[in-house]
Amino acid sequence: MVTNGVLGTMKMYCRALGVALAFLFVSCNKGGGVQYFRATMVQETGAKLQLSGSHLYWTANDTISVFDASNSEANYVLDNGAGTSYGSFVFLSGAELGAGPYRALYPASAHSGAAQVTLPECQHSPTGELQRLPLYAVSSNSRLSFYNLCGVLDLCLTAVEQVSLSTVKITTNTTINGVASISGSGRGITLATPSNSCSTTLVVGTPQDISTPKHFYIYLPEGTYSRFDITMTAVGGEVCNMRANRNIAIHRGERTPVTLTDLSFALPVPEGAVKGLFSVGPGTKVFFSQGNLQYQPSSGTWQFAAHQYDYIGTANKYISSTYNGWIDLFGWGTSGYHDAADQYNTNYMPYSSSNTVVNASYNKFGYGPSVNMSSNNLTGGSAGYDWGVNNAISNGGGSAGLWRVLSKDEWVYLLNTRQASALGDSANARYAKAKVAGVMGLIVFPDRYSHPSGVSLPSGVNTPGAAFESNVYTDGQWQQMEAAGAAFLPIAGYRNGTTVEHLNTYGHYWSSSYYSSPQSHRLTFGNATVNPQATGDRCQGRAVRLVQVFGAGVQ
Repeated sequence: MVTNGVLGTMKMYCRALGVALAFLFVSCNKGGGVQYFRATMVQETGAKLQLSGSHLYWTANDTISVFDASNSEANYVLDNGAGTSYGSFVFLSGAELGAGPYRALYPASAHSGAAQVTLPECQHSPTGELQRLPLYAVSSNSRLSFYNLCGVLDLCLTAVEQVSLSTVKITTNTTINGVASISGSGRGITLATPSNSCSTTLVVGTPQDISTPKHFYIYLPEGTYSRFDITMTAVGGEVCNMRANRNIAIHRGERTPVTLTDLSFALPVPEGAVKGLFSVGPGTKVFFSQGNLQYQPSSGTWQFAAHQYDYIGTANKYISSTYNGWIDLFGWGTSGYHDAADQYNTNYMPYSSSNTVVNASYNKFGYGPSVNMSSNNLTGGSAGYDWGVNNAISNGGGSAGLWRVLSKDEWVYLLNTRQASALGDSANARYAKAKVAGVMGLIVFPDRYSHPSGVSLPSGVNTPGAAFESNVYTDGQWQQMEAAGAAFLPIAGYRNGTTVEHLNTYGHYWSSSYYSSPQSHRLTFGNATVNPQATGDRCQGRAVRLVQVFGAGVQ
């Protein structure tokens, strides 16, 4: 049995794949160019590693690249012999080859020159089987012997539950992808050592269920690796990380079997995020922050609320540059970023509170980017106005650029469009109003959600007019739902100047999307509505709930 984080004792077996021996008889046309090669492939040559029994064959459309003594190059494609050990290759493209010695590479697409081969950062395979193992041949005459340039890692994987595997990433202590120089004998390679070339990823075109044992094949350069990490990623984004507790030896022309069982997958949740993944557009998934955004003016500190149901409330009226408390209702685009070229953006600090119109034709009260900017939204050239882009969140990774607000279209997709899990009588549960730990708000369910046993099922799912009191959960019950990935947006009201309104009545959350010079889009929900594309004056302070795009900032 293997546990996560430590790759248990791995049974290492080596079985020779076989040296690829091909006897190529050259036929020349009257012009002196090589017209075709006849190739004889002995059993277990590895010229096309299929790992079906012990027989290895050429396959249709196999192409080799051949160089002559003057480094002229031509490609030859298999003309006859697919599915057998005997094949003939006819001229496909390139120069007319002259006299040898000849150097040949398979597949033709792998080479970077007459004595160089490129080992890819990504190895693509429809179902996980090995494709196009790189081979090389060199000879002073027309008789060429192909040799494997790499060895094969044969991973046999089994998960504790049904998992559809999407990618397998190998990370080592040395270079394993990039341009490699081939030795004079044609039986070895030397890679350069750029810092970003110590990994390779197998991309499985058709995700494979590994609830029962499944083999995956990755070719690697020969060597003994003192560090050997395996990162396996499922279709839903769940990850399983393993590390070898011993050196891993890869031998050219041999297979190194490794069996990993009882694998357990989980989402790699970034610091300061809720566990669940939420689709906000086709192909885009995000984590919600653990709570609403908060700011302390006296120290310039940003943080997420400790709980999802926390909000500041009436204390937001004390906003000032020296206030040593916390605020969580902000004018639109008040991240502290300011573009000096935007003369109409005069209120850009988080504590800004002005009811003086700067120029309503451009931007009401000077909040956020104005229409003379490259982007009216909090994106592109104006992305700095986004609180999460501009600022480091102290309990959210501690670096700027990890978080952002959702756009209007993303709020709409999240609440009205995406496909989510069945819950009770709902076949597609996206949200429900509720009262959590005494606080009214909106529960948003992740794409994949399993409701905790013993906790009452939500009613009024996806129903804008449902009452908040129709679902009441204690703090303990909510902790179970939160552990299952649910997000919660509390009714935090809004600030108009230094007056806080709509407490216990409406929740208002900014988006990044421009609407008009005085207004921007926001999510609003109350007793009779859930509107992800409402609008509101930019000068009014509203809640901010940041998200992190899946994969960004995750280590």
